[in-house]
Amino acid sequence: MASPPAKIPTSVTTGWINLVGLGCATAAFVAVTHASAVPVIWAAFALMCAYAVPIAVLELAFKRVHLNASSGINQSPPHYDILRSATKFIGLIAMLGAVIGFHALFRVYPVQDLIPAVGLLTRLAPFILVISFLYILWVDARMTQPRDGYWQIGAWLTRQSHHVEYAGLRHFMLGWVIKGFFLPIMFSYLVNTIAGSTPISAWATQDLITLTRHLMLLALLLELIVVCVGYTLTLRLFDAHIRTTNPALWGWVVTLICYAPFNAVITGQIFSRDTGVPWHETIQDYPLLAGPWLALLLLSFGVWVWATASFGLRWSNLTNRGVVTCGPYRWIKHPDYMSKVCFFWLTSAPFLADVPVQTQIAATAGMIVVTMIYFGRAKAEELHMSEDPDYVRYATALNTRGICAPLYRMLPALAYSAPDHALQAISKPDNCPVAAE
Repeated sequence: MASPPAKIPTSVTTGWINLVGLGCATAAFVAVTHASAVPVIWAAFALMCAYAVPIAVLELAFKRVHLNASSGINQSPPHYDILRSATKFIGLIAMLGAVIGFHALFRVYPVQDLIPAVGLLTRLAPFILVISFLYILWVDARMTQPRDGYWQIGAWLTRQSHHVEYAGLRHFMLGWVIKGFFLPIMFSYLVNTIAGSTPISAWATQDLITLTRHLMLLALLLELIVVCVGYTLTLRLFDAHIRTTNPALWGWVVTLICYAPFNAVITGQIFSRDTGVPWHETIQDYPLLAGPWLALLLLSFGVWVWATASFGLRWSNLTNRGVVTCGPYRWIKHPDYMSKVCFFWLTSAPFLADVPVQTQIAATAGMIVVTMIYFGRAKAEELHMSEDPDYVRYATALNTRGICAPLYRMLPALAYSAPDHALQAISKPDNCPVAAE
């Protein structure tokens, strides 16, 4: 079968809008670090708002994302159905209760790691409930297919219906598993990162290595803001809802193994990518390499954050929330994974650390394992996203137009190869993934 034209589809997000959000979040961070009286939980919430609100407003005003066909919101006159909206609201409450109950019973994370998320949720609960119902009422009246996952859960609980649309409900439930698993711990990481940050005004007096560490902490902070917002705002209004979740078990395995508590596998208990010597101590033994090394650290982390921010309001693991083709994704399929792996190698530096040879070898082996895990994540993501015709067009185009095109010509096995059914699907312009929420 002939390959489709090498044309990169339009991105679901807009690069300049995402950068405005990052800029506002950075400015808010500067303000927060100088306002010592602000409780750290509210500081985290303020930074999330500083990032999300400008993007949301600009996307609605300039991109009119709520009118995208993939949003599931039509332009016909609204048809309000209070009973259906109330049923969805019951479904939402049930899902929130299930997440809280799961963490209370199974203690996947230490209790202290959940305190920030629980504290913020408790304080904002009255506002969240009111706004959620009004949002459900507004969106439900405009949806092309209003009986979504929330309605199915609510209707089953209230005995209105025993019919279950299993395909859509499966993606809906898995989407909540993903949000419920990742969001609490990511918010905890954000709170801890803010608590450990230093006001930017104090950076000027630091040496180059310390300044680099501050910049890396800022980059980490920005990445966590994007991640927390992404898991929170899975909303049709912004065309940021979860279309589908990754159906492959091995895709879940290679993803979850990178996060607590499962990442113990690669952080010391089975494999360790660390030599035990911090990178900033190792670098002091190689003064001639210090400049290039620090530059590469900042470059890799910078690309990592840029790639993450390219998702705008839509970042989340194991989900399809639209195809991103802006930012570094314009030239390479997995800039986040590649930059992460480069960063990990630079901070591990197994062959440069002043440690016994066996420790160097063990750390190198650990880094190879980490690299292969991220390679597996990339392949699992490609397989899942290939269900979206836009992704097939995008990935196929990068085989010849991306910065890795010369590598693909030399090693064709590394190039993207779409499944046969996916190639057939791209001939259908109205083919959209199932919307789970």
